[in-house]
Amino acid sequence: MTIMSQRSLILPQRFFPQIKPHYTRWICRRCLTAPAATQAQPPSDPPVGNPRSSHREQTKIATLLSTPITAKIPPQLLCHSTSSLLPLEEQEQRAATRPHKEITGVVVSSGKMQKTVKVRVQGQKWNSRIKKFYADPQNHLVHDPNSSLATGDVVKLHRLHVSKRVRHVVSEIVAPFGTPVESRPPIPTADERLAQWKEHRLQKRERKAKADEARAKVSRTKAKGPKGSAKAAVNGKGDQ
Repeated sequence: MTIMSQRSLILPQRFFPQIKPHYTRWICRRCLTAPAATQAQPPSDPPVGNPRSSHREQTKIATLLSTPITAKIPPQLLCHSTSSLLPLEEQEQRAATRPHKEITGVVVSSGKMQKTVKVRVQGQKWNSRIKKFYADPQNHLVHDPNSSLATGDVVKLHRLHVSKRVRHVVSEIVAPFGTPVESRPPIPTADERLAQWKEHRLQKRERKAKADEARAKVSRTKAKGPKGSAKAAVNGKGDQ
């Protein structure tokens, strides 16, 4: 007797119910509670001056910037300032200034002068005879307030009359050479330079007021003259 095999019926999987395993899910009661509504805090003002400076120094800089000065501020100090704490008259004076062209150079000498480095700025010179531009680099003595620069640094400069021969000040290190920027003393910003200038002017005004008061006191003392009794005693002593 021969048993012949029958063809099996193949059904697609979608005809069978999908049985999912049952997992016990634990929910924390603390997670079910609604989170407390938090009040949105207004955005704080950006720090004044260098971000690496302390809060006390930033507060001092903000106070100096908001103090009005009767003397005219040099345009080289105002044209790069971005602070909104300046008085209205100083802000109008800043709006009237014209920013100068950006100056970028390479430090070629450092450590030989106190707080001063030599920076080479690339330039071109026109030769009218052969009608062609030639390289004409110029070296500038640049003020480095915190001695932050090293030979080989690529830096940006701002015009500032520091002394007879120093007419520029460093504003930013574009590409440091060797030591990273974070490991060096911070470079003062334009607002910090303006605050320092205001501090010097206020100190000068205070010294002048004290000197005027001392001179006025001496003048009043001379105008009064010696007292009558003291004058008589002196005259009587002289007669003897």
